[in-house]
Amino acid sequence: VTGIRCAKIIVPLDWDDPTNEQTIELSTLNIPATGDDPIGTLFGNPGGPGASGVEFTLGLTGNPKFAPVHEKYNLLGFDPRGIGRSDALECENDTEIFELQLALCADQDPLALSMGTAQVARDMELMRHLVGDESMHYAGFSYGTVIGATYATLFPEHTGRIMLDSAWPS
Repeated sequence: VTGIRCAKIIVPLDWDDPTNEQTIELSTLNIPATGDDPIGTLFGNPGGPGASGVEFTLGLTGNPKFAPVHEKYNLLGFDPRGIGRSDALECENDTEIFELQLALCADQDPLALSMGTAQVARDMELMRHLVGDESMHYAGFSYGTVIGATYATLFPEHTGRIMLDSAWPS
């Protein structure tokens, strides 16, 4: 795949607290469409929670069944806050259960308190703006379905085509 661009973008640590000037970095991967006239950027999230969107997006390019979609869309993958190559959540605990790690880390690292779904949706809105698209096109899997639905709720005026593969159990 040619033309791949990687970038780190700076986002507020806490979108809900405009007085907090702390920021974090998110890792992103942008892969141009294979066709000549792309219709936009397709954001993707594999869910988990805790899975890398950068690795997921790169993996899509090797799937022949995904080729018709990649022909029409630029692809944008990102590692959500605290995940993968984005600023990592750093704390000590003895569990590998992601949700429990967050709960145990809340007192040790302020990032743990700002890893909610609405925060990630706001990060995506900034990324949509940065790539210059009028609408957010999105493919979400597993917990990524909740992120996509949250984005559509917060930013209906910028919601484009969204594919949510499964419901997240409550």
